[in-house]
Amino acid sequence: MGTRWLVLRAVLTLASPLLAGPATGQPPPAGFHAYLMDDAFASIHASPRTVAVRLQVTALAGRPLSVTVPWVLRRLPDGKAVGQGRVRLRAPARGEAVARLPFPRRAGYGLFEYVVRATADGPTTNLEHRVTVMRAPPPDRDMESLGLNIHVASDNTARLLRRMGIRWARVDWNWGDREPSRGNIAWDFLGGMVDVAERHGLKLFPVLTYVPAWARQPDGVFLPEDHASYVGRVLSRYRGRIQAFDVWNEPEGDSPMSATKNPALWVADLKAVRQAALTADPNCKMVGIALSGNPGDPGSWNLPLLEPPHSIGQYLDAYDWHSYPAPRNRRPEGTERASSVDGLKEWAPRVRALVAGRGVWITEHGYTTCDPHDPRVVELARSWPAGAPFDVTEKQQGDYLVRQTLLELAHGIDRVFLYQLGPDGPGGSTEDQFGITRARPGASAGPDLSAKVAYPRLAAMVQEIAGTHAVRVEIPSPTVRVVRFRRGGTDVVAVWTVEGAADLRFRMTSGYLSDPFGNRAARQGRFAVRATESPVYLVGSSVSLTD
Repeated sequence: MGTRWLVLRAVLTLASPLLAGPATGQPPPAGFHAYLMDDAFASIHASPRTVAVRLQVTALAGRPLSVTVPWVLRRLPDGKAVGQGRVRLRAPARGEAVARLPFPRRAGYGLFEYVVRATADGPTTNLEHRVTVMRAPPPDRDMESLGLNIHVASDNTARLLRRMGIRWARVDWNWGDREPSRGNIAWDFLGGMVDVAERHGLKLFPVLTYVPAWARQPDGVFLPEDHASYVGRVLSRYRGRIQAFDVWNEPEGDSPMSATKNPALWVADLKAVRQAALTADPNCKMVGIALSGNPGDPGSWNLPLLEPPHSIGQYLDAYDWHSYPAPRNRRPEGTERASSVDGLKEWAPRVRALVAGRGVWITEHGYTTCDPHDPRVVELARSWPAGAPFDVTEKQQGDYLVRQTLLELAHGIDRVFLYQLGPDGPGGSTEDQFGITRARPGASAGPDLSAKVAYPRLAAMVQEIAGTHAVRVEIPSPTVRVVRFRRGGTDVVAVWTVEGAADLRFRMTSGYLSDPFGNRAARQGRFAVRATESPVYLVGSSVSLTD
């Protein structure tokens, strides 16, 4: 997990030798630069009316430039064209020309991509630029049950979370990095994140994990009192400003500190940290210990650590774990997979009963996009067959994350943290591709920050279920899921198929149907819904499924 750099202005810079003359053995003229510019942060707009993408060309040669630029605007993820045309720009020698590309108001909410082909006396240069149009966060309610792993809280990462309507942020305050020598804590780094959180209304959930070199004993473990000292000093300094903290992160494997090999260490550690935390800030929730895998997975150590004789839940306000698709699964619903969330309806109550504070959290779940044509992905699939397949599209990622989140909340998980915000990298690394935002470097400018399909789809989910409580999951057929939530006197019903499509009929006194991106259409009485693998939402009074 590492720090990501974000940019406020999404700019794609391409250099093209388009004005090259005939082959003479001399270097061709420099040609021109073409830029697609969008002043909106991360190219996210609240309405089609505010989209203002501009094409700028700069003549680099000592003569005027005339360039014809056809453009197409596509809706993602299906790629359907919703607008097209061409613009002609004339730039003076070593000067610039700018043209605004139209955006149709009828396009509504969604994820879009401009594809531009710039041609002048030579080959064609292709430019692409994504635009997200999505509703502003609900002004009257927050999504308390959802958070994101962002690693480092900066003004830009905070803005991306708040734009989705999310407040909770899991961040890295690693003991191993932030106390490099005994008593020498990097307060400037930690304090900077606290200040960012308070400026933007975030709730920080720091992970106080990993052992610094100075604290590692000859047998490879650490002393619980050293860890407790770090936790206590941090919580004391930021008393009342941190809402919860995670004691550790995936303490498993073959190391001497493994929770599966050395459970006594973790009983002692949690006991010491609990006492330090209560002294420093009794209102800050203590969460741990973030093992990977659901409690019901074969070989999982979640329940053995919670049950006697270890009983680590007695020291915790909430117990947390990580839920990833392993072996790699296309769908979160299938009970034949260890990664299935359906088993949570059985395991979540058992875990809750063993935790002092009765909290049950999932602090990492994610689904990575990967290009099977990238040789690094091919090699990874070969070396890690349990994780294959790796050919996952952005649409599949978005479908998976929304469905998994809805089911986890419906099956009794109190708070879910997605992994991760991103932006993701250029490809090849599964770690890089967990992001729900993307960064694609241009030829000479910085990265172009924009959304992946999952970002606006999760934001649309937040729009509909923020402020609700889960009611139940209905399975009218093996391939259909209906998840019910309730907000006051309003029904909020999410509907999708496990695979394929299905025609369903509903009855609603009054309300609306929202598509996966938040486009709403009024509905009442009896009406048909074409359900697909992308969840839609029925919001209104007395929503019921009919024959």
